[in-house]
Amino acid sequence: MLFLFLHSLALKYPAMAVFAVAGSDLLPYAIILLFVAFVFFKREHYKKSFLLLGTGLGAGFFVRYVLVDLIRLFVNSPRPFVVLENINPLVVHEATASFPSGHAAFFGALAMVVFLVNKKAGAIFFLLALFVGTARVMAGIHWPLDIIAGIIAGTLIGWFAYLAMQKISEKMGL
Repeated sequence: MLFLFLHSLALKYPAMAVFAVAGSDLLPYAIILLFVAFVFFKREHYKKSFLLLGTGLGAGFFVRYVLVDLIRLFVNSPRPFVVLENINPLVVHEATASFPSGHAAFFGALAMVVFLVNKKAGAIFFLLALFVGTARVMAGIHWPLDIIAGIIAGTLIGWFAYLAMQKISEKMGL
C-alpha cells in the first residue's frame, strides 16, 4: 500500500514526478560530490582526509557491489514494475532483483561514515539517503522494504568500515 501511495503521488503531481526522476538519477551524484567536499573541507591532515574518503566510498562500493549482490543471489524479489501490471517506471531500469536497494545501501554506508565523524552532517546525509530511496519508490523501481533493508545494510557496513579506519588511523599516527 505504501508503494502504491508513493508511486501515485509521482503520477498525480508533476513536481513529485520531477522529484522521483531527479532523486533517482541526479541526486546520487550530488551526494557523492557533497561527500567529497565534506571530507576535504577544513581538514588539516590530508592523509586522514584520503583515509576518510576511502572509508566512505569503499564501504559504499563494498555494500553495493558485494553484499547487495550476494543477498540478491538468495533473495529473488522482483521489482514493482515487473510484479504489478499497471506500473510503468518513471526511469529506465532493468528488471533485475530489487531487494535490497543498492542505492540505499551505498548511501546508508556513506551517511554512517559521515555521522560517525560529524553528527549534524551525518543526519543530513541520512536524510539525503532517505530522499534517494523515497524517489526510487516513487519512480516505481523499488519497494519500500528494499530501501529500509538497503539503508540498514549500508549503515552496518559503514559502521564496521569506520571502526577499521580508526584502527588504521591509530597505526598511522593520525
